[in-house]
Amino acid sequence: MGQEVRQDLAVSIHVMKALQELLENEWHASLEDEKERVKLALIGAYSITAFAGSFRGHEVFLVDTHGLLK
Repeated sequence: MGQEVRQDLAVSIHVMKALQELLENEWHASLEDEKERVKLALIGAYSITAFAGSFRGHEVFLVDTHGLLK
């Protein structure tokens, strides 16, 4: 049996910008719901970290956020 390989496709800067705009619109729409705002902030932080670091999936969780902030 051979191994089936599917290459990951890169996310373009235009797609990432559109995602961030959607998240920002949702952020402004959820002024009263603190849990929703936290969820949106985490999604945005995860996606930007993955995009800027060229990480895939679980690698984002391995980023040292203290060192990143420093």
